[in-house]
Amino acid sequence: AHTNLQNTRSRPHEEVAIIVAGSVNLKAEGEEVTGSLTETAAQLLLVHAGQKDITPLRAGGTFRLWVRNGAMVKYETRLEGVLSLETGAGRREVAVHQTSTTTLNDVGTTKVDVPVEASKKLGE
Repeated sequence: AHTNLQNTRSRPHEEVAIIVAGSVNLKAEGEEVTGSLTETAAQLLLVHAGQKDITPLRAGGTFRLWVRNGAMVKYETRLEGVLSLETGAGRREVAVHQTSTTTLNDVGTTKVDVPVEASKKLGE
């Protein structure tokens, strides 16, 4: 079953912070940075604050960041997992697969502050 649970989207800078903090196996090639997400990071991206009726049981994922002139211009997450949903008929488990791409507008004027530990990971 394919469900879209993203009614309440996080703000991009919050998602980027989760991606960076929860990244493993970072690889940088040209303007692209790719890697995998820890289970905790994938759960945080799948289920947003305020979605009390949804519990992530398992989650994982990968990400891709596009960086131009030192600024992030776009990012993509591919997430999959199993969620437990509270429904009128009780709890049920749902498998989810979700790909989302976010383009950051006004890249010239908006600076995404990459946390220090992330900069170290990226070898900047």
